[in-house]
Amino acid sequence: MYNFSELLNNKNKKDLFYKSVSNVNTDDPCLIIYTSGGSTGISKGALFTHRNLLFYQKSLNYLLNITENDNILSYFNWYQSFGIAEKFLSLYSGACLIIDRTPGIHLETLCNDIKQCKPTIYFGSSKVFNQLVIEMENNIELKTTILHKDLNFCFSSSYLPKKSY
Repeated sequence: MYNFSELLNNKNKKDLFYKSVSNVNTDDPCLIIYTSGGSTGISKGALFTHRNLLFYQKSLNYLLNITENDNILSYFNWYQSFGIAEKFLSLYSGACLIIDRTPGIHLETLCNDIKQCKPTIYFGSSKVFNQLVIEMENNIELKTTILHKDLNFCFSSSYLPKKSY
């Protein structure tokens, strides 16, 4: 385990870190992602190799065309697949990562964060997206504030509202 600031300031540790990284094989385990067991009902961990993680980032970046000019508003937990995607995608693309400060769904704070931060990409669950749609139906000013022209929503599976914007 290396402390990042120590790596930056200590040439010997930096060399040791680079040597360790150079010994990593693309098919070596990289991380385990928590899955809620939605389809099977059994929670489990999915093993990602370094190759899996890089392919995941390249695929998302290809689909979303994320650049260093983007701002990603992060909602998901760090142990969920979309949470991993948000964090690594910002590193992979050079985009700015804005971490939502609320645990769970706190719609008022989320709306304020979107207004203040003007994210270009927001990863969220369909449940959050549906709640945003309902809130915007009741508040036209909120709708015009939140749905700025550069905002792209990326959300996990589930149903979408019948009405779309």
